[in-house]
Amino acid sequence: MALIACPVCSKQISDLAPVCPGCGHPLKPARTCRHGWLLGCGCLLAGCFAFLLAIVIGLLIWIGVSLQPFEDEEFDPEAPSVSTAFDEQRYLCQEHLEEIALIKEEWATAHDAKQGTVIAEADAEKLFAETGKKLVCPKDDERSFKTSYDIGPIGTDPRCKCDEKHNEVDEDEK
Repeated sequence: MALIACPVCSKQISDLAPVCPGCGHPLKPARTCRHGWLLGCGCLLAGCFAFLLAIVIGLLIWIGVSLQPFEDEEFDPEAPSVSTAFDEQRYLCQEHLEEIALIKEEWATAHDAKQGTVIAEADAEKLFAETGKKLVCPKDDERSFKTSYDIGPIGTDPRCKCDEKHNEVDEDEK
């Protein structure tokens, strides 16, 4: 530390003093960044960056933890769940509806049928017997094609007559 003379009052003061204690004249101008900000702003920016980084890391940890399966529950991969049984039945029914739509399309092409043409019940029974497939909704209690599906006229999608039963959960599936 060296002593210097104040340029205004000529009093001897430390070269580290920011202002003259005698007259109050500033000895060193406030240091600024090249953008004109005070040098303390760098600390503020670094603090904000550290805060945002901590939030991002916290969110990533929270997401990672929330994706982990609960350890309290015992998981048996062999045990069928209600949703699995429901999905399998729904999938099978949907598969049958797609097959029926293809059969209808082939019949319409073979008979030059126009949109809206209704397939006679006898023709429908013969068509589905020829496929050799048992197209029955898994939720149909009577187990017949007629009670399971509504073929509908050409140009419309077939539909499942047991659709409401798919939404029911049987006691044995629980």
